[in-house]
Amino acid sequence: FTFTGAGGDTRVGAVVGQMLNGSLVENCFAVHGNINTKVNTENGVAGGIAGCNYAATIRNCFVSDLTISAGRDGGIVGDNRADGGATDRQGTIENCYTSYGSLHHSTMAGSGATGETGITADRFASGEVAYKLNGDALFDTWATTPWSRDTSTESPANAGYPSFGRLYDE
Repeated sequence: FTFTGAGGDTRVGAVVGQMLNGSLVENCFAVHGNINTKVNTENGVAGGIAGCNYAATIRNCFVSDLTISAGRDGGIVGDNRADGGATDRQGTIENCYTSYGSLHHSTMAGSGATGETGITADRFASGEVAYKLNGDALFDTWATTPWSRDTSTESPANAGYPSFGRLYDE
């Protein structure tokens, strides 16, 4: 996928541009894409999952093979804390993973972001990330463990990244 902004005040992510006050993004991923806000100032915000995460939660997500270009950018989220007002609105990132060496942006974690873990490509391919996204469990049922990994060696589904549901025996 490719997103190219038109300039101005731009907040963009592969899943959502801006999350506010208690919203939740869970069990999603973004792979093989380009995000460019065309704004290299504080007004251009981009992340692999969300541009901004203000008092909201991103959980059990991963990104890999993305090029992200903005004034404020990060692997999972570009800006994880809204400043100003009566209180800062800190966002929450839980159990999320980015692939080291496959993300091209200025910072691993965006402004105020914690809860994002960098993982090497071989650890993605090993099934470790699918296991961790499932809360340290192998695929069982959609209700309890939605993530799986194709273990075939020739042309694995989803290029060997975690996928939803059982693809092949684990």
